[in-house]
Amino acid sequence: MVTAVTASGVGSGIDVQSVVAQLVAADRAGSDLQYTRDTNKVNTQISALGSLKSALANFQSSLGSLDSIKNFDKKSATSSDTTYVTPIARAAAVPSSYSVEVSQLATSHSLASMSFAATDTTIGTGTMTFRFGSTTYNANTDAYTGFALNPDSKVTTLTIDSSNNTLGGIMTAINNGNFGVKASIVHAGDGYKLLLASDKTGVKNSLEVTVADGDSDNTNTGAAAGLSNFAFNSAATNLDQTSAALDANYKINGLPLTSSLNVVKEAMGGVDLTLSKVTTAPVTVTIQKDNSTALAAMQGFVSGYNSLVRTLTSLSGYDAAKKVGGPLLGDFTVRAITTQANTILRSAVGGLIGDVTSLTSLGIKTNTDGSFTLDSTKFTDLLNSAPQKLPQVFSAVGTPTDNKISFKTASDDTVVGSYAVNVSHLATAGSFAGNGVLPNFTPGNYLTLDANNSTFTLNVDGVSSGSLSLTQGEYQSGAALAQEIQSRINGATPLVNAGIGVTVSYDAGNQNFKILSNSVGSTSNVDVTAVGTNVASALGLSVQTGTLGTNVAGTIAGVAATGAGAVLTAADSTDAKGLQLSVDGTTTGDRGTVNFTRGVTNKLNLLFNKVLDDSGGLANRLTNFTTQIKTINDAHDRKELRWTAVKNRYLAQFNAMDTLVAKLNSTGTFLQQQLASLPGVVSK
Repeated sequence: MVTAVTASGVGSGIDVQSVVAQLVAADRAGSDLQYTRDTNKVNTQISALGSLKSALANFQSSLGSLDSIKNFDKKSATSSDTTYVTPIARAAAVPSSYSVEVSQLATSHSLASMSFAATDTTIGTGTMTFRFGSTTYNANTDAYTGFALNPDSKVTTLTIDSSNNTLGGIMTAINNGNFGVKASIVHAGDGYKLLLASDKTGVKNSLEVTVADGDSDNTNTGAAAGLSNFAFNSAATNLDQTSAALDANYKINGLPLTSSLNVVKEAMGGVDLTLSKVTTAPVTVTIQKDNSTALAAMQGFVSGYNSLVRTLTSLSGYDAAKKVGGPLLGDFTVRAITTQANTILRSAVGGLIGDVTSLTSLGIKTNTDGSFTLDSTKFTDLLNSAPQKLPQVFSAVGTPTDNKISFKTASDDTVVGSYAVNVSHLATAGSFAGNGVLPNFTPGNYLTLDANNSTFTLNVDGVSSGSLSLTQGEYQSGAALAQEIQSRINGATPLVNAGIGVTVSYDAGNQNFKILSNSVGSTSNVDVTAVGTNVASALGLSVQTGTLGTNVAGTIAGVAATGAGAVLTAADSTDAKGLQLSVDGTTTGDRGTVNFTRGVTNKLNLLFNKVLDDSGGLANRLTNFTTQIKTINDAHDRKELRWTAVKNRYLAQFNAMDTLVAKLNSTGTFLQQQLASLPGVVSK
């Protein structure tokens, strides 16, 4: 019997692709496992850095409310009846109890016009001038006998022309003009009335309205009288007074007081009183120490730090029981951050003297796991006894020995230390002195202003006032005329918009006016740039440049500092670099020292800003990890090329085997056929 030779034929019947894949997988298993381990480790570290960054940022956000005295010395104020009196306490308030009675509220001056047929009734053209001051007026007899200009007010003039000479147009122009006057229109049954009211309450803020009517009659009234219908002054009272300007009358503990406002800020030191209604019985206002904000801030600080400690422990600590370390165990960047932060948190603040110099002295205790606990009783005792000492433990503080010098700010480069301050020159304001042409304002020696001697233009601190026109008429005192000039300048829209103002005084000895900018420094100036025909001879104002202001000059730490206005900034060449001091007072020479310290939160903020910066330690560490991932992937890509070559070699070998098997199968078939054809061979 002949045994058949069998084969699978070409292709051999073997799943070559599967066999090759399994062989390659077996070969690369160790390499793939290492790749997975390496990438998982680095990705875990990258994720851990993100968690650390978030934890640091969250802790930093808890530091913000610990750097100001206002958060450590808060007061609360309560009223027995807020219907009448509502108090708000500031840090300067003294805990106590007060009895408050209100007999009169402050009111604003209100005036009403005659009735007009419609809001679009054409009135007339000309100008309306608004002044504020104390008016002597008897509404019962319509006797207007006096007006004293408020020197702190502004005087403004509105031009009425064909674009706004209706009742509604005048109302809109007044409201859009920022004149200190509110205008409205009401229907009074017999027509429409224009109502005018001073923006401010109080006797010194009553409203005077003078007009320069296009019909040249500034006092008449009636349907065809024009703008003179709106005059309310000593020459014409064509507006009806609907509400007199009144001061608030009230008592604190029986002491009679007055205020031009219904919000009284200075009568009860550190307390703002809002007077809402005349009282029927005394209202009790109670001021107490309020420690809730400071306690909440400290508890937030402790909570934020403890959260950071937990994060650091999970990311960089070692669990001895499980014998497992965190993903950032041993990381040098994390160690550096932790070491620096702990040094700041657990050290006394350099430069501070006394018994409140560290977190420990504030009642913060360190637990065995590194977390903090706040002794609320100890902290509260400090809040009650020495609240002014607490901010210095947290913030960057400069403490001058001269109470006329105040600390403004410091830079990140300012070194803790004590620095001598010497002032060689005080800051001055820009000024303008007029010529001595004014009368002595004795009886018969008054000054009358008219259209030819009442207009001028000046620049204040580089901003043009625009053309100004003084109220025309007779002035019987230099002080009254100085007040008029000051109010006109301070009411100029360009100056108001720029926050610029002046003070004008009358010098009786030199019989001239002096105009002083309200700012100081080398940018402070007052220059007269244009005058009316007879202004020079009447007011002594002529086109000329005033005296430029000067900056403060002096030294900090013995080196010349930079002056800007009243602020001295220490030179970059000194340890005090970036230290800024505001210099007030009248004394030059040695002005004592300023002791500069950096508290805990200030130092932590500097550290965290550096660490969390895009070019800081964590960012650099993240870059390193990203580079590691790239290196691992690059190596893996190179190995992929190798495994492709191995796969191709295996495929070539199996294909060669396939070819050989195919040939053997073919030969076997041929032999089988030949054997079958031999005599005597029986096929089965």
